[in-house]
Amino acid sequence: MKKLILPLIFFFLCFSTPILSADVTIDCPGSQSGECILIGDTPLFSDSNIWSPGMLLSKTITLTNSGPDIQSMGLSASRSGSPSILEDVLTLSITGPNFIWAGHLSKLYTDGEIILGNFAPGESRNYQFSVSFDQFSGNIYQNQKAIFDLTLGFIASDLPPILTEIFAPTSSDWLEIYNPNNQALNLVDWKIKDLYGNTKNINETLLPNQYKIFTFSNWLNSAGDTVYLYDSQDNLIDSRIYSSSVVGQSYSRQSGSLWCQTDPTPNTINNPCLSQSDGQVAGISTSNPPANNQCTDTPPASAPILNSITAGLNSVTLSWSEGLGPISYYLIAYGDQSGLYQFGNPNIGGQGTISYTINDLSPNQTYYFVVRAGNGCAPGPFSNELSTATSGIPILPNTIPSGFQPNVLGESTEVDIITAANPSGSVAGISNCSGNWIPLLWLVALLLNLIYAFGQAPHRFFFFLLTSLSTFLVDRHFLSTNCCLISFYCQFFWLGNIAAFIIPQIIKKIK
Repeated sequence: MKKLILPLIFFFLCFSTPILSADVTIDCPGSQSGECILIGDTPLFSDSNIWSPGMLLSKTITLTNSGPDIQSMGLSASRSGSPSILEDVLTLSITGPNFIWAGHLSKLYTDGEIILGNFAPGESRNYQFSVSFDQFSGNIYQNQKAIFDLTLGFIASDLPPILTEIFAPTSSDWLEIYNPNNQALNLVDWKIKDLYGNTKNINETLLPNQYKIFTFSNWLNSAGDTVYLYDSQDNLIDSRIYSSSVVGQSYSRQSGSLWCQTDPTPNTINNPCLSQSDGQVAGISTSNPPANNQCTDTPPASAPILNSITAGLNSVTLSWSEGLGPISYYLIAYGDQSGLYQFGNPNIGGQGTISYTINDLSPNQTYYFVVRAGNGCAPGPFSNELSTATSGIPILPNTIPSGFQPNVLGESTEVDIITAANPSGSVAGISNCSGNWIPLLWLVALLLNLIYAFGQAPHRFFFFLLTSLSTFLVDRHFLSTNCCLISFYCQFFWLGNIAAFIIPQIIKKIK
């Protein structure tokens, strides 16, 4: 990674003064031009800021790729000096076009490099860094400080190899893999698999920009199959579904997402697609036109790769690397059994979405997650599966959030996504909520019940019950279609409805 060290300094005292924010601009001229450049010398957070428990400060970094090439950007943090007790009461969140990261400062040190995504030439993005000081922190934190450096810049990472050609019409099958980098790629302990459980181990090094075929003996199914490429850690890197093969022809990749029937070209660049008069275009027979209801969108060429999973209080944060496009949306599916994804959100963001947080999960439960990209009506392959156990406090079962369904934009999923009547979690993050809501109607019920309690009207019990229950149901209805502004409060607001029912009865008896 090309590095720019940006000091972030925190001093905390138990009295406060107004805090002013100052944006920071960072320009990265390209991997051939040296280091990224900090425009100005103002630190993101400085020791002139005086803090108190419960305070929140947000600053914005503008990161620009001013070089001529697409660059992958990332950030990491390192501790400067000795560990500080503040590291476990400081919460840092990083957001940009999408959610990036959140957690205690101590965790930021151990999470390593955080991916920000690919930047086109000349592209700029704003990232908001918000730091909050735990409101329940005591005097032990007086006159303490925590200092760390934030490193931003280019990520020196190789592009993954891709599948480029499949030849399966005879007993001498082969599959071709291409190295798109200007340096060699080590594929030791990588694997090729197919839909029927066949596995071939790869122990090869691909030379720069090399096309390499791997042969099989009557392994690939000539009537149609799915082939998968896995790395040494069993992460899915690329996959391709192909239909029945034509004798003497191969199924070849023409670009990032376009495949078609061609004359075979083992170990070299692919031939162009055969013309329509030759009978096959893009793997679909040209003898009959497609039906009107057939999906004509091109599916993503490869699956995203889930890189990390982080469990929080009643929440899980996923991060992944994007697969090859085209991509118009991402889907997240999860469940409490491996391979059985009971709940999901069919659209959590478009291309460029690389992280997502799922809130309101039951505590002490292991969940299994997958991500999939899609393009219009054409879904792509699912990612690898990651799992983790949650922690937190017990929560009420939620109704299915608005927008959840078993199908993805009109195209059925390849795995079972079962819609449940009362799932124990709802997906949030890049929200599809229609608005924001704070359930405070129990205060209205309490006021009405207190007024009614001091009157002489009959049937007080039923009146108290009706107002408390009605306001609870109304709040629940609005929470099903709106985002809750205070997540913890929304889990327990029903205690207010109970209080609105009980307190007036107690007061009436005392009176």
